Amino acid sequence: MTTGQKIRAAREAKGWSQARLARAIGTDDSTISRYESDNRAVSLRRLSLIAKALGVAVHDLLGDEVEKRPA
Repeated sequence: MTTGQKIRAAREAKGWSQARLARAIGTDDSTISRYESDNRAVSLRRLSLIAKALGVAVHDLLGDEVEKRPA
């Protein structure tokens, strides 16, 4: 799954609309739409805000396209 797909899945699991998530992180729903469709890269700062709003860990939103390395 891509980062956008994981954001969408986490948002839907919480029962939130794109507009609700957008309000929670101080942006607009079109930005959330672009993130979820992978048409716009998500900064680490913004990804952190999204994760906090949705109650998940940042690493849970990282897509398979991001190489995960052990700490």
